[in-house]
Amino acid sequence: MSKQKGIIPPLVWVKKKQKDRTTLDTKIPTTDILVCLSKDVKTYTAAMGQNQLNIFHHGFTDSLLQEMASNISRSYQYFNTWFGEKSMDISIIDTKREKGDGYARMGGMVLGGLQAENYYSDLERYYRYFAHELAHLWWFKAKTTSWEDWLNESFAEYSALMVLREEFGQETFDSRLENKKRKSERTPPIWHFDRNNAEYQIAYRVLYEKGPVLLSELEQKTGRYKFRKLCRKLIAQDIHTTEDFLKALKSIEGAKTAEWFRKLLKNR
Repeated sequence: MSKQKGIIPPLVWVKKKQKDRTTLDTKIPTTDILVCLSKDVKTYTAAMGQNQLNIFHHGFTDSLLQEMASNISRSYQYFNTWFGEKSMDISIIDTKREKGDGYARMGGMVLGGLQAENYYSDLERYYRYFAHELAHLWWFKAKTTSWEDWLNESFAEYSALMVLREEFGQETFDSRLENKKRKSERTPPIWHFDRNNAEYQIAYRVLYEKGPVLLSELEQKTGRYKFRKLCRKLIAQDIHTTEDFLKALKSIEGAKTAEWFRKLLKNR
């Protein structure tokens, strides 16, 4: 580990530095560039398959960082197997901010609320947190300012539940789903949901609670193999609208299943 006064994650580098201006560039096509600066940040680096995982933190122990890197790497391996290989170095940034959820950009994740004292006792929650944000390296193509964002958030959240099923068992998976069913009761359907004018809690329940419940029903109907086949197809074809999603579902499972799921999106 090394202490540094300023960090620019490896996915970004200084392109041109002048007296009063610094220009940044990135190898990865994106709509924005994430830059984080800190006076006391430390860096932990671990191998993740053929790639590198960098964790920027503020004083975690080596043993905790090793555990954290192992957990993240396992989720990364699952997603590569299920959804298609995505080979890139990844940076995890532990932020000191007290408010705000985690978020992901291509090659990087910013995570708030990491607490060393409860990491092991609350491992399931951290696993889900990491897996959800990591899943956005696969699920990010849909428009984030419209109801189509369910293709990003619901799939990322369900992907995280799939990881929990592998790591903690079916009972944990079922318990999480039952909780989501309760929380998503009496919320609007996903279809054309006006997320921009909805209260945050309602939007969260529709995208993070209801969406994964519907995807679990789809997986039960198709079986795990075909569900993962559908996921790979969505990602390989850069599908980012619900209509194209339904066409992909129809091509794998037929018109009857596609129409059944359309009705779930419209009416549930």
